[in-house]
Amino acid sequence: MLAVYLFGAILGGGLIVFSALAGMSSHAEVGGHGLDHSTDNGAGHGSDHGTGAAWLPFLSLRFWIYAVGAFGLTGAGLTFFKASQEPATLVIATVAGLLMGFSAATIVRLLSRAESTSGLLENDFLGAIAKVSVQIGTLPGKVRTSIKGEIIDLVASCKDGESFSIGDEVMIVDVEGNSVTVARQADFLGE
Repeated sequence: MLAVYLFGAILGGGLIVFSALAGMSSHAEVGGHGLDHSTDNGAGHGSDHGTGAAWLPFLSLRFWIYAVGAFGLTGAGLTFFKASQEPATLVIATVAGLLMGFSAATIVRLLSRAESTSGLLENDFLGAIAKVSVQIGTLPGKVRTSIKGEIIDLVASCKDGESFSIGDEVMIVDVEGNSVTVARQADFLGE
């Protein structure tokens, strides 16, 4: 069983360290419940951000990463230090893994919910001036804007076959889900 515990500790611990290092840069999504500054990066970590959906922690990837890591670390530690015998070690390691997985998933969910409700709302984006960072044409591009002191990159498209090059200044005129629609400021305001 020591090999199973070591495998769990290495796999779970490695993924935790990797996600901590890879998740140091946050992204922004515009949604119906404010701005999501989570570090999940779309990896399916089971975050519902208060949409009213039933939340089941064991469906979260974060739950399993922390559960496997804690299971392996606890089991390896108990086996290495001969703190308990095998059936008890397996039970203790399993309970520790489940508790750690549940705790990690719950804490991150609560922090994400608090952050998203205190963040930016869709209306904060309307009328904001943005700079094109990825060309916008027949395919969506990206724009960068600063709202309430936060620099935010957003997926952007334009209406009526317009196109914008990198560096063009545009105005955000619509927010739909996770993307924005932009237009020339002069065209939108009729100047």
